Amino acid sequence: AQFAKLAVSDLPPEELISKIEDIVDELRENSTSRMPITISQALEKQKQNIIENRDARLAGKSKYILTGLGDLDYILGGLKKSRFYVLGAPPGEGKSELAQDIAIKAARDGRTVLYFTREMPDEELAERHNVKLTNLSSQLQDTGDLSEEDWQHVDNQIETTKEWPLYIDDTTEGIGEISAMCTRFRRKGLDLVIVDYLQLVETGGKDNNDNSKRVATISRKLKALARREKVPVLALSSVHRGYSTRPGTSMKVSDLKYSGDLDHDADVVLMLRTVGDETEESLMCPHCGHLKTSHGRDGCTGGCTCNKQRFIEKILQVKKQRGGRTGSLNILFDAYKTIFVGETHSEESIVLS
Repeated sequence: AQFAKLAVSDLPPEELISKIEDIVDELRENSTSRMPITISQALEKQKQNIIENRDARLAGKSKYILTGLGDLDYILGGLKKSRFYVLGAPPGEGKSELAQDIAIKAARDGRTVLYFTREMPDEELAERHNVKLTNLSSQLQDTGDLSEEDWQHVDNQIETTKEWPLYIDDTTEGIGEISAMCTRFRRKGLDLVIVDYLQLVETGGKDNNDNSKRVATISRKLKALARREKVPVLALSSVHRGYSTRPGTSMKVSDLKYSGDLDHDADVVLMLRTVGDETEESLMCPHCGHLKTSHGRDGCTGGCTCNKQRFIEKILQVKKQRGGRTGSLNILFDAYKTIFVGETHSEESIVLS
């Protein structure tokens, strides 16, 4: 009856999709097709998980999706099925860059990744990927002043990435559409979903007029999506600017923008920030006066040898991990290649709590 009423309604497509999704979610919740299992059966399933983890380790592989950051993978064990991950950071701190690095690493490992971006169009995302994969700066791409070697790098990466199951969607706007697209990709063996970023996703309903309610709805549905599709879902989140006025620079989960339900829904919350004062001066090279992001392949372009100025030190905090350890780790951001480095695990760069 509910579907029949919607079929003849004159609701906008986005709101119609949202309402259908709500009905389907309610039907799933009320379904009795899956009976409860005994504790013995649950322990048997976990035993099988342990065996699979052991076999993957002995084969030099991972059952879970590795992020490419050794210290983060050490704390989390990789991105796990059915878990909802939130990565929060102030504007310009590199949360999109980190998410893109994770997507590229997963695709290189043969994992199917569905990357929803409301933050930037696919052309800009491709430009950023070119910087990461070919070392071509955005300035070179804008002018087209490439050498023969540069063009060869571009062609080689196009051929290489044809084998990567990394899909970019810059047109999907609503949470209902995101859910429907993931269902369509199930046949491709979907392994990872990334949403950049959470506060820009729409619900298509009245919640759109109330940011707190809208984010709460999106958070709840992304968590349900992770469980239904049995894949990790990584959602990026902006944070309130006010955190930087507090003594010290450590962020809290409550600093996530409209964080009310995010803290409850997320299985893991990650927070990214620059070490020290987050001022423009801290990103300036003291030798040449340019932003570190303008440095060339060998670091400073001002004639000096300050290669270290090419790298910006960041802190990635695991503020919450359901059933696991929390802590912080130091990582470096290569401002020229726009990638985070630190593939190997080092005990010295981790502080567990």
